[in-house]
Amino acid sequence: MKWFYNLSKQAQIAICFITAAVSILWIAIFAVMEQLILTIIGIVIFAVAIFFIYCYSRAEKTRRAEQAAANPKTKDPVINEYDSTETIIKLARKRASEIIQKGDMAVQARIRELETLIMPEAEREKLNHPSDIPALQRQVALIYEQEALLQYLADSNK
Repeated sequence: MKWFYNLSKQAQIAICFITAAVSILWIAIFAVMEQLILTIIGIVIFAVAIFFIYCYSRAEKTRRAEQAAANPKTKDPVINEYDSTETIIKLARKRASEIIQKGDMAVQARIRELETLIMPEAEREKLNHPSDIPALQRQVALIYEQEALLQYLADSNK
């Protein structure tokens, strides 16, 4: 099925719709004529159409993942599991200073973005398994970054 994935998005959609339409028409015509074998062939064509739709959905997920990787909306801090709290705070402050250099509009945009990335405290408290450590460390970095940006805005408004 590699040939299907190599087709353009429009060609994949066309194949899905054409096979579905042909199979439904085929079934409708031959079911009325009570041609059992030809009706079964129509059902098989319909199954192929469903398979093409499944392949299209997988290809679309792959396209979206590649697009998201190429154009990330957010740049979450990259944190190693073994980073100390001090290292995480330094990273957060460094990221905040990079955003501050871009100006007030960038700072405000990042603060709004951080509001969606930072988990509520109640959700953070539920993370108590050792496998949750990287997620908690990212949250700490995001919180410190937000704090540094808010401090910058408060200082600049004085």
